[in-house]
Amino acid sequence: GKPEEAGKHYRWIVEKAPRDNWQRFRAEMSLVQLKRQGGGKREEVLKEYERLLGAYGAEANTAAEIHDSMAQVLMEMGKPEEAGKHYRWIVEKAPRDNWQRFRAEMILIEIELHAKGRTREAIQAYLELLSQHKKDPEIVRNVRQTVGQLYLEVGEEKEAKKYLSDQ
Repeated sequence: GKPEEAGKHYRWIVEKAPRDNWQRFRAEMSLVQLKRQGGGKREEVLKEYERLLGAYGAEANTAAEIHDSMAQVLMEMGKPEEAGKHYRWIVEKAPRDNWQRFRAEMILIEIELHAKGRTREAIQAYLELLSQHKKDPEIVRNVRQTVGQLYLEVGEEKEAKKYLSDQ
């Protein structure tokens, strides 16, 4: 598609839709995303997300989406500790069924444990996450794959196979 054309339509929605309108929020998020994809300075992109957080952050799912986007930009900037603060917000405040919450939990385990060489603690944290989400087959598959890979990393092939085989 053509980002300039899309931007015109998003700007029209932002100008015409009432502030509490879901389409307006989507359009504003899309405009920031276009700026981000178009090579906009990450600091400016973060300021835009902060503005959106002020405007739309009262609703938990919306705030989680904005925090998630901010964390992604901070990770791109090589600032995992700062990104972790946004992921921590999602884990603590987003509704349990929010998909960003699960992603945030996974990323926090990576940032806070695995990336710091605490692989066995990371495995335990992932197993805890697995027990919390055992009713969601996609999450179960994702976490089992991660646990299996970490077991391989610490040289426990027998344990790894339990998680990497299709069950």
